[in-house]
Amino acid sequence: MRSGIRRFVTVSKIAALVVLAVLLTVNSARAGSTKCDGFRIPILSFGLATFSIELDKNCALHLVSGSLLEDTSTRGVETPLGALPDTAAGKAASAKFANPAPGDVLVIGGVSTKNTATEFFNPSTKKFAKTRLIGGPAAFTPVEFAAAGQILIAGGFNLAVPPSGVLPPADIGHYLETVPSTAAQLYTFATGTVAATAGSNLNTARFAYTATLISGCGCAADGQVLIAGGFDANGKPLDSAELYDPTTQTFTLLTTPMTDHRALHTATLLNDGTVLIVGGIDRVAEVLFGLGASAVATNSAEIFDPATQTFTAIAATMPLGAAGHTATLLQNGQVLIAGGFEITPDPLAPLGSSINQAEIYDPVAQSFTATESLTDDRVLHTATLLPNGSVLFTGGFTVGLSWMIDVPTDIASIVFESGSFPRNTAEIYNPAAGTFTCVKGTKSVNGAPDCLPSMVQARAGQSATLLTAAPLAGDVLIAGGWSKSAIQATAELFDPAATKTSPNGSFKATGRMSTAHTLHGALLVQ
Repeated sequence: MRSGIRRFVTVSKIAALVVLAVLLTVNSARAGSTKCDGFRIPILSFGLATFSIELDKNCALHLVSGSLLEDTSTRGVETPLGALPDTAAGKAASAKFANPAPGDVLVIGGVSTKNTATEFFNPSTKKFAKTRLIGGPAAFTPVEFAAAGQILIAGGFNLAVPPSGVLPPADIGHYLETVPSTAAQLYTFATGTVAATAGSNLNTARFAYTATLISGCGCAADGQVLIAGGFDANGKPLDSAELYDPTTQTFTLLTTPMTDHRALHTATLLNDGTVLIVGGIDRVAEVLFGLGASAVATNSAEIFDPATQTFTAIAATMPLGAAGHTATLLQNGQVLIAGGFEITPDPLAPLGSSINQAEIYDPVAQSFTATESLTDDRVLHTATLLPNGSVLFTGGFTVGLSWMIDVPTDIASIVFESGSFPRNTAEIYNPAAGTFTCVKGTKSVNGAPDCLPSMVQARAGQSATLLTAAPLAGDVLIAGGWSKSAIQATAELFDPAATKTSPNGSFKATGRMSTAHTLHGALLVQ
């Protein structure tokens, strides 16, 4: 395990961030004569420095830096993220919409310059094509098949005016903040149409939760979707869960809650039809003299039995608490849990540290057993089961990340520790040997091995989807995510075939998305 830098940002590091932002303004993009009402959305903070998205009166989006110690309405250094399309151009482009087909990869929503953007990747053309926009939730939007030809989109971030007094009253109409949503929609990909679920919405507003399609239990819940945990409207992790029934298009809140509160956890369907739920943020602990609270990651796990609709705690625990990790069902029925971040309620260092912890969960013994650690520590990375049974890990942040809550106002934000950056490395886990191998080998850093760069783009919060259609069957599509300075519209393909320079496979750039996405949903259309 590599420990993060557990200290506040120094003056020099703040200055470095500001200089970086200034340099990025050189390529500023402006939206011409189009006029908009400006607003600002706080999104991230790095140590004592904060970053917000701002829409100016020319409809250009900017990344604005400031300080946790200053009024967030004060303008800081800007980095343009792109411009909103004008209405006329949007109407003209409507005729260009297409619909995905089986074998395509549908990309939906996420934190984006256009939160309702929906597009798909065609393996034949190796390009993305636009489909109709889906109104509703934005970030952390999960996607699951609810019935043949339909996809369930529920919860996630929505946008709303913040409570009076949080921001200067004179500017309240120009400010927005993210809040969780209860909205639920069904997207029919064959026709490109979207409609609200006929029966009901989610019972509880939530985001950063898990959505798991139940299968193989031989019970009434087969074909239903388990919605579990997530953050509530105050940024607090939930212990509630609900089931979505595609036949009635309704959500039913389960009477038995989970055994722990969880958000940014994992939920994995096991071969017997039960669901393994692992880790996540389970509580917030007040620090910094009651002015702020840091989330705490749990090392607990539990099993959901769809036949009885109950949760049962697993006696065994992981060595470290983790959130933002991955959990992959291996071909032998065991589960590989890897990476994430650990955070503890330390008032002097309330931020988290990315970890390279990896372990195997055995559903027969209900036990966790350590396996070889990841070469690189990662959080908000991807893990993809390949056809040969190995697991591909890509990108993710290194160093530190946490979920902080402003106690007086109950406003939550993602916090990155000084020195955090997305990785452009990848590695492969071999279940037979229990080992991780970097795609392009390793280098020595401070006497320890680190993966050599292998990806086209450094990414975190990206998606990774195994392709099944020719000519790219067996390849993995890596799309979007955060880079060092902005949300990405770029994408790349991982080819597992050996090359002269990379015996473990290689990455190659492919078509760009029309819109930048991160923390989005990506689903192989079947």
